[in-house]
Amino acid sequence: MPESANAWKALDAELCAWAHAGRTASLWWRDDDAATGSAALTQLLELTEKFAAPLALAVVPRRAEASLPQMIGQAHNITPIVHGYAHINHAPRTGKRAEFGAHRDNAVMRAEVTEGLSLLRDMFGSKLFPVFVPPWNRLDEDLAVHLPRIGYHGVSAFRPAPNRTPVPGLVQTNSHIDAIDWHTGRCLRPADTVLEELTTLLRIRRLHPQIPKGTLVLGKPLPRGFDPQEPTGLLTHHLVQDADGWEFLSQLLRAIAPHCRPGGGACWLTCAEAFSVEAVATPV
Repeated sequence: MPESANAWKALDAELCAWAHAGRTASLWWRDDDAATGSAALTQLLELTEKFAAPLALAVVPRRAEASLPQMIGQAHNITPIVHGYAHINHAPRTGKRAEFGAHRDNAVMRAEVTEGLSLLRDMFGSKLFPVFVPPWNRLDEDLAVHLPRIGYHGVSAFRPAPNRTPVPGLVQTNSHIDAIDWHTGRCLRPADTVLEELTTLLRIRRLHPQIPKGTLVLGKPLPRGFDPQEPTGLLTHHLVQDADGWEFLSQLLRAIAPHCRPGGGACWLTCAEAFSVEAVATPV
């Protein structure tokens, strides 16, 4: 049996294990870098509709065009959120890419995240949910302190959140699974690897708290304050996915779909549910 077939079976078995335990694995889906209507966005919207999977669409405020709200305005399962400001790298040449890193003036960044929220509220109205997604998933901690006062309810980066409530009034719910290989041509990573990461994270959440310290998640130790109730986040980028990437995404959604039923082992959360204060567990 091909390795990929084994990986798909392992994911199915893990979700069945959740159901057998009388529990439900909460999943959520975030797609980054939206700015305009496109064939790729149409393909994305078709998948969300086909598999009844709510999507948090991270929109770049300064790049957003009128075609975007026109496309998603009537889509009941699409929630726009705020993706940075202009998605520009301001990091020093020797640093990792970031738009809102500690190397920038805090007042300037506050002004940008404020304007970004205002721009998208004007564009999407009440459909916008005030979650801030920093480009390249990097955010200066001193800026995060100001996000609730500006009007943000949540923040989202990548990998398990070290603290689900990093600032009073702010819920952090991260994404965890990214199938794109950003280092070698933005192609699809090996499906076995992606599926193993997803299955492992789900298994750790199901078995917690019987997990010894030092347990690795996606190759890294669990962060201090790990919240086993953090929804498992799928991250996609519709603008850069190739044919293999779209096929894998479709297969993944198809594999999860049978488990998203009453008594099943999985469910897709809306953006509001993923960032609910009531859903944040007490850190251990």
